[in-house]
Formats: sequence, C-alpha cells, structure tokens
Amino acid sequence: MSVELEVRVPISPTPDFFRRVHFLAASLRQLERSIGSYLLVVCVGGDVEPHDLYEAEPWSKNYPIIWRWANREKFRRDGYWETSREIFRQPMHGRIIMCVDADVIFVRDFSDLLQELLAAPAVAGVIAHAPPVRGPALVELWPRLCAGYRVPLPPAIHEYTGWSFMTHDRMTPVYYNFGMVLMPAGLMAAVSAEMEPADDFVNANLETFFRFQIALTVAIQKAGLPSRALPLRYNFPNDPQFDARYPDELSEIRILHYLRCEIVHREENFRSLESVAALIARSDLRDSNEILRRRLAELYSLVEEEEVRPASKGNSIGPRLRSITVPDQLQRNAPDVLADGVEETGESLLRGMALRIGRTSLAGLNLLDVGCGVRFTQTLINRSLPFESYTGVEVFPPIVEWLKRNVEARDARFKFVLWDVQNTMYNPAARPMNDQEQLPVTGRYDIVMGFSLFTHLPPPDAASLLRLMRKAVYPTGFLYFSAFCDDAVDEFEDRVPESPLLNAYYNGKYLEKIIREAGWELQSHAEPAGYILDSFLCKPAN
Repeated sequence: MSVELEVRVPISPTPDFFRRVHFLAASLRQLERSIGSYLLVVCVGGDVEPHDLYEAEPWSKNYPIIWRWANREKFRRDGYWETSREIFRQPMHGRIIMCVDADVIFVRDFSDLLQELLAAPAVAGVIAHAPPVRGPALVELWPRLCAGYRVPLPPAIHEYTGWSFMTHDRMTPVYYNFGMVLMPAGLMAAVSAEMEPADDFVNANLETFFRFQIALTVAIQKAGLPSRALPLRYNFPNDPQFDARYPDELSEIRILHYLRCEIVHREENFRSLESVAALIARSDLRDSNEILRRRLAELYSLVEEEEVRPASKGNSIGPRLRSITVPDQLQRNAPDVLADGVEETGESLLRGMALRIGRTSLAGLNLLDVGCGVRFTQTLINRSLPFESYTGVEVFPPIVEWLKRNVEARDARFKFVLWDVQNTMYNPAARPMNDQEQLPVTGRYDIVMGFSLFTHLPPPDAASLLRLMRKAVYPTGFLYFSAFCDDAVDEFEDRVPESPLLNAYYNGKYLEKIIREAGWELQSHAEPAGYILDSFLCKPAN
C-alpha cells in the first residue's frame, strides 16, 4: 500500500460526471496536508468504447487519479450496477479505502476519522435516511434475507437518519447510505470478496434501487466484520429537512452529499463550467445548499484553469495503447513477483517512488528506466498510470525487439534502447561499463530509475553506472534505485559464487559512499518494505 487514503468513485462517461469528479478531486487535494497522501480510483461504466481518459480529460493529469473502465458487455447486461461492482474489484493502494458517489464534495478535515478507523477497524458509514421497503414487507425483510443468505440477523439498534420526517419506521440494523462508506484495507478485502455473491443474492430476491446498500449489510454479516455508524456530518445530504433536523451536524459538515435535485441539480448544474458558474452566482441558497455553493466557489477558479488550460501537453497527442500482453518468456521477474502479480507489484513500486519524491503520481514526468525489462511498461499501460514519457534501456535483445515492435511503434510516449554493455550475468561479452562515456540515450530526464539493477552489479560497475546516470538527469531531477544491503557485509559480497552476480550485496554505508563519489546527494535510504529492497533516493550534487 502506498497512500493513506484511497477514494473509489463509480461514474458514467458524461460531462457532468467528469466535472463532479474534478470538483471532488480538487476539494480532496485542499485537505492533503491534513489527511496525508491520497489516490482516486474512478471506475467508469457505459455502453461506449473504452478510450484514454487522461487524453479526454487532461485536467486529471494534475491529480493522483486512476481511471478504470468497467467491462462493456457486462455493463450492457447489468447497467450501472456493473460499474458499482467494479469498485470492489480494484487492487488495494490505501490504508483506508473510501467508496463515494460522484455527487460528494469534501468540506473540512476528516483525518481524525481515518486515524480512529486505523486504531479500531470497522466498516463505517452513515445510516440510511429511510428503509429500502415500507409496510409489512419491511417487517420480514431482514429476517428473510439473513436466513436465505445464512448469516446472523443483525440487531436493529440504529435510527434511520430520516426518522420522523422521511419515515415512521425508526430502527434498523446496520444499513448505510452508500454515498460514503469507508474502512481499513483489510476489511475492504473481506467485503470485496463477498459483495458480488451478496449482490447476486439480493437481486434475485428483491427488486429495489437500494440493492447494493442491502448487499453491503449481508456481506458485513457474512464476513463477521465490525461496523460503526457515523454522525451525519460525514455524509450530509443537501436537504432542507435534514438542515432543520440536524443543525449541530450541519455546522460540522465534513463531507457533503448533494444527491437531492430539487434545489441544486447535480446533472444540470455540472454540465458545463458556465452552469457551475451560474450555480455559484445564486443568492437564494440556504444551509447545506449554501455550503455547497460556497465550496464550489472556493474551487471554481482552479477547476476552470485546469479545464481551460489542461496540464501536460508533451506526448498527450497521438495514439496510446490501452493494454498489452507480454509473452511469458520475456517475464524475467523473480518468482515472488510473478506470484503476487507483475502489475500489482509494478504499480506499488511506481507509486512508492512518486511518494518518495513528494508527489502522489508521476503525471508530467519523463522517466528513464535503466535495466527496464517489461514490468513497468506493462504496468503503466495496463493500469493507466499518468506519466509524460518512459524510456527503457535494456541489455537483453529479445525484450527490446518486442517492446519496440509492440509498444514504441504504437504509443509515442515510449522509447526503448538496446545497450550493449558488459554484465557478468546478462551480457558477458560486451564492452565493460567503465569504458562507456554515456548512457545510450540523449537528453535529460526527471527521474532516472533502476530496479533489480544494482542487485547484479559489482562496485566498479555500480560506480561507473552512477556517474553515467548523473549525466542523464535534470538538475532538479532524481535518481531512485534499489539494492541488496546487509550491514554484516564488510563492503561487498557476491553472495552466490556459483551464479556470479545473481545476488550482489552491499554494506549500506559503503554503497552510500559510492553514491556520493559519483556526484549524487543522498536524500534518503529506506529499508526494505513491501515489494522493494533497500531503496535510495538521490539528487544531483551541486
């Protein structure tokens, strides 16, 4: 996991949905200092041909956003429910996972809630406004569903938030409004495993718009998970009845859910920047709708600038690949990487690198990957990660040939170069590293990276390569690489003599000395964590 908070949003591919996501993203970014690092995963479903949404919505390059298309054929069969299911199929990136509707906007700091859920894990949300069915059908609803799904009947200990003015039914089991639900990643994994069968069961036994909310309740019961009902401030509707009934919560709104369309219309008012501006200009709004108007007014100039003058131009024009399938014989990753997933581990490493340089994504950055292999190319494309350009340098000809033919020729963001340089393990007959005057590339890069590279280099080659990398980075750029380190080693150890340089181990302080002597200033040396070995972040020394 690489971020504190991962926010997942299901949407349709329409202008009003994209603009709502833009305002949502802008509102969250304003809170980044308090909530910490975050990531938006936006699942898009519709009966349209999937296309590159970084190109279609270039403002999104300014944010840590991952666009995910729902399966078109499944969408045709099940409509928006398929998009909602997609949010439970995503790999985990955050310590806390929050699922929200697109008509949500973040108003104030809610970091205290995130810390509380890490300390006392629970599936948390605001209780629904009213029951999913009324009358006699409600009496037997939960007993019937729980018996049919073979789960314990949860006690009816929560009060509907709309009781007394929206419904005469007062008490309910844990049954959340799905506009905002959040939980630690471990609980999200358990919920995700249960949501599709729970949704199938509810859909087969009950015809209701609220089937996903009901499915969450039975999924929580099936997995035996703790739950926590939150105050209305964490999912406050833009509804005058709620304004009057909950004045204290209104004054403490953290997350506003503008689902009501009688006063402010979430579709009509977000179809264009002009329609948002017209909403902001209104003087007749009160309470929760006025809070929404003021929040939009705070964000409008930023959103307008990002939509009128989108972020990175560079290689955004031209064809882009949406997916690739790499032949198995070119996957030269370690067995544990293959077991955990090439893209899962690749995305974790790339996002971790972004966080180390103080960013939440690689949007707008030119990347040089020395000893590239295929993992990061596959990850960048198949996971739709934002970046400006990626140049891969590799010593193994079949990898370069395949990447040039199947990626570089079809996506202008990528370039691949064969480097005929000596390496005992991979290319023993070529020119030695210390005879090289520069890397086989021209220009400079924002990040020069090397994963599973220094793990196969002896000290003289490591020192030479570090000097060559120094020539290829912008003065404001970074070097980021991993290495085997063991402080029990004096300086260097080729740990498997019968397989030279299979595992090249360094004393950490000795490697730091080599780094400084090669013209780098060490920013940080982190111990192994997750999928990465000891990792080093460096900047060019003055």
